[in-house]
Amino acid sequence: EVALSKPEFFLPAGNALNESASISAATKPRALPGDLAMWFFILAELTVFGILIPSFVVTERLHPALFHASRALLDTSTGLILTLSLLTAGLLAALAVEQVRHSRHRTGAWLLAGAQLSASFYVVIKFNEYRHLASLGLDIEYDAFFRLYWLLTGFHFLHVLLGLLRDSGVPHKVVATGGQFQQSLPPGKVYQLMRVRLDAEADVVPEI
Repeated sequence: EVALSKPEFFLPAGNALNESASISAATKPRALPGDLAMWFFILAELTVFGILIPSFVVTERLHPALFHASRALLDTSTGLILTLSLLTAGLLAALAVEQVRHSRHRTGAWLLAGAQLSASFYVVIKFNEYRHLASLGLDIEYDAFFRLYWLLTGFHFLHVLLGLLRDSGVPHKVVATGGQFQQSLPPGKVYQLMRVRLDAEADVVPEI
């Protein structure tokens, strides 16, 4: 496995790479890391939780007896398992990113798979909890406690599920022939393409 340090990026000119249009990292304007849509998603999540959590606290202060009685109806046996599964998924995802930064892509892929497995464990357990609550009639319309409980935990459940689906893509191998990438990609998806200068003597097959 060959590690590529400081790759140079090119703008396409027709179907070939225009070497004179290379962009160095030093001249590129600073931008937020990652995908812009991810930052919108994070901002939306912070906004929602910034509204729901204070609402939960204030409502509990106004109706302490109702919240105490309704909280007793929850099954707290899975709380620790759910917390550990999320912490484990976050840790493995962070370690995967670190491995990829050091060009240890295979190790990073295994760590990311472990993060997805841990997050899937959370999704399955939480879904079964929702199904159990619904079967008992403890739905979002039961009382103020369960209304806020479903909104808070449901939004977080959706966040984990969407993140899991977003990171579950299958990597595609591509071959650089004559300085050009040729690849057959599934339709109906959005792809971010990158052009990288590769040393001809390295005999590297890039993956995206």
